[in-house]
Amino acid sequence: MLGEIVEVDHLKGPNYTKGIIVFYKGGENGIRVKAKYNSTESYNDVHHVEMSDIEILQERYPDIMPDRKDCISTKEWGFKLENALSKIMKLYSLVMEIPQKNGESEIVKYVWKDTLWDANRHKE
Repeated sequence: MLGEIVEVDHLKGPNYTKGIIVFYKGGENGIRVKAKYNSTESYNDVHHVEMSDIEILQERYPDIMPDRKDCISTKEWGFKLENALSKIMKLYSLVMEIPQKNGESEIVKYVWKDTLWDANRHKE
């Protein structure tokens, strides 16, 4: 059952090495999209993806999600991940099963609410 629809218009990757990308709403000066639950300790209060989610998305959307082996740096891969996530949210809506603290899961639908993300432009 769908538990929440989350609008996103900005992304930040505080840790590309671990595949962590946090979702924001409100543009450049926006706020992190607060979550009721999530699976990592350091980002448990905001909506985000992490490496296990990226691996699933690479299988589900191989033509959109970048392969780390094809990038010369972790930063390049992270920027490409952010661009791919916005594209998936915009074209298909990103639907993920998110573990809750009580051990159950909730289905969350992420919808991109802006023009497609360009990480290079936003990181300058």
